[in-house]
Amino acid sequence: MKNLILVILLLAFISCTKEESIKQYKIDLLNGNGSIYGSGTTGIRTFEAISTYKRFNKNNYHDCKSILFIGSIKANIDSKNYTNTDTCYLELFNINNASIITKSTICTNSATPEWVESENILDYFPNKDIDLTVRIRSSKNGSVAGAYSASLYINF
Repeated sequence: MKNLILVILLLAFISCTKEESIKQYKIDLLNGNGSIYGSGTTGIRTFEAISTYKRFNKNNYHDCKSILFIGSIKANIDSKNYTNTDTCYLELFNINNASIITKSTICTNSATPEWVESENILDYFPNKDIDLTVRIRSSKNGSVAGAYSASLYINF
């Protein structure tokens, strides 16, 4: 009788613990173990060497409903009067055709790292494999902008 009760309890437990399907997939492009800096509009920097995702294709994520670009970024502050002097821009960059992914640019004028999120950019990715990296820039020549983390969030 004791074994029968254990079997019934085990079956009830198994039937109640269905595996959940994945609702979100995260791709780290800059993982927070370091930071990247860009300087000015003429000093735009891309980071293929440290943050490239090879052969990204949105079609590999069946039933994907949205793709968001999220990053932790900060702008420069004036070291003399500690006021904000510019804006930091971080964007997804298609290495294959040297172009920005439309609507992927996120920005802040905060002097401390801040999480910023793009709108849904699913429809702006091409329907083919591309190599992705991040690109950083600031609004003023000579100013430094920083990025600490950057990820794609693919939502189902």
